[in-house]
Amino acid sequence: ADQAGLRGLEAGGVPDVILEVNGVPVQSFEDLLREVRRHQVGDRIRLSVRRGGEVFQVEVELAPFPER
Repeated sequence: ADQAGLRGLEAGGVPDVILEVNGVPVQSFEDLLREVRRHQVGDRIRLSVRRGGEVFQVEVELAPFPER
């Protein structure tokens, strides 16, 4: 998400909200995970994102989840 330029809570202000993954609406974090897990690392997916009053599309390449 960070490499795609998406803004989270740590950026301050209102975070971005992911509305769709490849045209499939997501209404919860669980929905988002389910749709992302349908793909493999290296696949490209299109997200519909709301930032404030603007909705835009962003294409991202899935990467391995970083180790903590």
